[in-house]
Amino acid sequence: MRDTVIRLDVLEELHLEGGGAASGIQVAVRRGCVTLAGAVPSSAARSDAERAAWKVRGVLDVIDELLVRPSAGRSDEDLARRAAALFEPAGDPLRTLGVTLEGGWILLTGQVGSEAAKAGARKALGTLPGVAGIVNLLEVVAAQPRAEGALAEG
Repeated sequence: MRDTVIRLDVLEELHLEGGGAASGIQVAVRRGCVTLAGAVPSSAARSDAERAAWKVRGVLDVIDELLVRPSAGRSDEDLARRAAALFEPAGDPLRTLGVTLEGGWILLTGQVGSEAAKAGARKALGTLPGVAGIVNLLEVVAAQPRAEGALAEG
């Protein structure tokens, strides 16, 4: 398949999948190898762009040179507030959560009750505009089983 056709197909897929985030992405293709360059608002948008490129027939490789750029006026403090707000609802499976930010990078520490909660925390944070990346150091800690009859007297 010709590189020009692949490039047009990748651009179309980016606009279908990424909407407005795709406007900051440049696409180059050489011998079926797609290079994505430019800036996107979040790490989730970055992953979506790479996934969109792989959907196109004829793509042999994808080189991701995308940069995550926080939106204008977004500080680490603002990002920390938005990150914490994601986990405020009662009944959240997170037991403890530590969020440290520097330059848009999130260091996630603490304990969760399941692998699904660990993956969910990473996924939720990745959707926030301005997140450059996530280091997920959450520890999965199973619930402590209750001893049967521990309170019953014989």
